[in-house]
This record gives sequence, structure tokens and C-alpha cells, in this order.
Amino acid sequence: METIERCLTVHKDESKSLTLVSPLDFSNLNFSLDNNSSLRLVMILHGEVKDLSFIGKLKEGAKMHVTIFDLSDGLLNLNANIELIGIDSSFDWTLASVAKENDDKNIDASFHHLVERSKASMSNLGVALKGGKLKFSGIGKIYEKAYKASVSQVAKIIVYDDISFGRADPILSIDCDDVIAMHSASVGSVDENAMFYLTSRGVDEDEAKLLLTLAHLKMAINEIEDEKIKEDILSSLRKIL
Repeated sequence: METIERCLTVHKDESKSLTLVSPLDFSNLNFSLDNNSSLRLVMILHGEVKDLSFIGKLKEGAKMHVTIFDLSDGLLNLNANIELIGIDSSFDWTLASVAKENDDKNIDASFHHLVERSKASMSNLGVALKGGKLKFSGIGKIYEKAYKASVSQVAKIIVYDDISFGRADPILSIDCDDVIAMHSASVGSVDENAMFYLTSRGVDEDEAKLLLTLAHLKMAINEIEDEKIKEDILSSLRKIL
């Protein structure tokens, strides 16, 4: 597959907000945030995407927040490699992904702290059902002399049936003292007690599954401000479940 690159620069003290809905006109997004700039990026993935990568650098005081809602079909290899090269730079990443029949999805996001007081947080939330495969991986790397850097990684996958697969491998690599670092990962079946509670009160199984999925993906959904996009996501989830 041909790599189509798109470059995005946010200049000093500039603030941008961007919402992208597939089909996308690129497979590689290369971005650079200058001093004290900010970027809010929302991406909704539908249809076939296959390969998508993010490569970025954040300079001093730059702030970026990314929300990705993945409802794509088939194979997906999504990679992110972010370098925090400026003091007080910060990067927040929230991703929700649903893997259904014939889906094989690999999400690999790595954040590199090269300077002091840089911050990064990652939340990967996933659902695997009807034979879908979903894997989250990535490294939070704090380099030598990146004092008071902060890194957080959370990965959670619900697997709805025995023919589906989920795996979460968040990794921390720390070469510096005086930092804040945490990670957590969980892969498990749907909460049977919650399913029983809902169905025992007249909610049918499909609707109960939808409600539990929405609760699991709530963080990503709440970060999407466009109500029409939220409605489209809900409609797509109803069809999938």
C-alpha cells in the first residue's frame, strides 16, 4: 500500500482544533507543535483503513489532545510515535476500538519523554466480539535527565465471547529518577453480574450489551463534542452488537 503523508504544523502560540472522519486522504500524519501551541485532534475511523501512523514532536509548552474512535473494518495497523522534546509539553491520547468478525486490529502507541516536566497520558479502551482480534501495545519511555516527567498508560479490553481475542501490553521504560509513572492493563469477559442485573429488569441481551459497551467506552465518547458524530457512533455500535 502506498504511503500518503500529510504534514501538520502548529506555529508558536497558535491553537487549532481538527476533526477528521474517514475515508482519510493520508496514511501517515506527521505533525509538529511549536512553543506554547495547542492542537485538539478528533478522528473517527470507518470502513477499511488498514495502515495509519502518527509521528509528532512537541516543543516547549506545547499541548496536544487526541481522541480516536475506531469502528473500521478488517485489518488495522495503527502506530503512533510521539516525542516530547520541550519542557512542559504535554500529550493526551484517548482511543476506543471495536473489533468484530474478520477484524484484526493492532494499536501501538509510544511516547518519548526527552526533557524535564513533560507529560503524557494514554487510555486505550477496546471491545472484541464475534471473532474479532484486538491488541494494544506501546511504550512510555522516560529518558535520562527527563526529571519530573509524568507518564500514564491505561489499557482495558472487554472480550464478549470465546472466539474473540484481546491483548494489552503497556510498557514503561524509565532511565531517570524523580518521575511519576503508572500503567494498568486488563483483558476480561463482560461483567456477568451487570448483564444479569440488566436482563432481569426487562432489558434484552443486545440492548444490555450495548449499554455495557457504551459505559466501557464512555471516556472516548464524552470527548466528542459533535452531537451528529455521537449519534453516528451510537448507530454503528447498535448494528455491530
